[in-house]
Amino acid sequence: IRELICPRLNQKFGHIGSLNGDYLNIFLPGWDELEKIGRLSQATGKAFSEILLEDSRLLSEVQKEIIRDDFKWENESGFPPKNTADVARYYAFARCNANQEKSHALFCDVRTRIFRDAVFYELGIMGFSEYDAYDLSKLRVRSPHRQLETDRLADMDAEPNLIFVFKVLENLWSLAPCLSRINAFVMRKYYETAFPIEFEKLCD
Repeated sequence: IRELICPRLNQKFGHIGSLNGDYLNIFLPGWDELEKIGRLSQATGKAFSEILLEDSRLLSEVQKEIIRDDFKWENESGFPPKNTADVARYYAFARCNANQEKSHALFCDVRTRIFRDAVFYELGIMGFSEYDAYDLSKLRVRSPHRQLETDRLADMDAEPNLIFVFKVLENLWSLAPCLSRINAFVMRKYYETAFPIEFEKLCD
């Protein structure tokens, strides 16, 4: 994979080196999931690259499964997804930690800042250095310095919702790994609905 992507990254960003740390922000779904998608593609003759990842019907089905399996909210299917990022927000919410019940009401309060990238960007706009913004965006609720940083945000007239996110959430995921996983889920859902026989043989 590096042989394929490194020249493109170098062309766009300049030399990025070859240490493992340079590749931490490049995400792929788990190998087992990719292997299943490859077998399904081969068995059905439908290349996974031809699947429309922004198909609203598939996105809705994936989102419903996330809500059902991870939250078990009764009579709640979430906001109708407009794109993959909308579904990824629910996936990210399921995988962060919160110091209160993960209700849909809480999701509505934090959804615009559920990705670490969004918090990092907002902190940068507020004047935090890149190093401090990156460290703060990890949102470690149990950090002994958390209250000090929350007070600092208040002193800098941060939006109340951002301060609220700092108070209730920790260990936010970045956008990239969430998107990669939703893409894999959409591919899997496509094969499950379009080729149920082959899917049952290879995935159940």
